[in-house]
Amino acid sequence: MAYQRLTGFMYSEVGEKVGAWRREGEPAIVPLSLPAIVQGYVDAHSRLSVLLLKREIHGYLRNNLTPGGLRNAAPFDYELCFSEHYFGCNNHQFLLWVCRLLDENLKRTQWRGIKRLFNRMC
Repeated sequence: MAYQRLTGFMYSEVGEKVGAWRREGEPAIVPLSLPAIVQGYVDAHSRLSVLLLKREIHGYLRNNLTPGGLRNAAPFDYELCFSEHYFGCNNHQFLLWVCRLLDENLKRTQWRGIKRLFNRMC
């Protein structure tokens, strides 16, 4: 699968956190904001996973951006076009926003591994 991390992020992280897959009769959830979703993703995954997700996003944009806008290729098929509904932007703007938030959170956690190592040593 070409965009495995991006697809997983869209289904598992974003889709679940905004309640896109909620069935009829299930209790309603309060959708999280995109900054909160990305922060949770960065906190739960390694820096390598976050960097690979960012790389996949850039590759996706490079391969699917046309002069008329972003092609709705996988993973943005019909069922994953909820960025407009929940976040008020198209998929291209959504992915650029995710990349910016990933950068911010990578800066926030840049010393996380060294701090853990230092705490183990003390």
